[in-house]
Amino acid sequence: MKKSDDKDLQYLFKELSDHAKKTAPSFASIWEKAEVARAERRRRSLRIRLTAAATITVLLASIFLMPDGEKGMSPTTSTDLAIADWKSPTDVLLQLPSIRLEQSHPFPTDVLLEYSKSSDVE
Repeated sequence: MKKSDDKDLQYLFKELSDHAKKTAPSFASIWEKAEVARAERRRRSLRIRLTAAATITVLLASIFLMPDGEKGMSPTTSTDLAIADWKSPTDVLLQLPSIRLEQSHPFPTDVLLEYSKSSDVE
């Protein structure tokens, strides 16, 4: 290897190193950005944990403070019964002849049984 080749390589490496020093950000600035990001993650994590703890507390309090059975429940009124017996005004439209037939004879063989009974009587 020639001495001039060695000096050329040294010059190229020095130029590359100088270029890297000029363009690379300083360690302090990178560290500062990392610290800021870490603090933001900690705050976000703390907020999530506090929200979860508050939610769990409210759920548990509502479960344990809920009235038991009939205690605290209002008695049944006539309005409650009327609401329970309410029927849609359009229920009449849903009553088809086939449905009435099924209601009068739940099984198709029931018609045959009735026919056989009536023929035995005669």
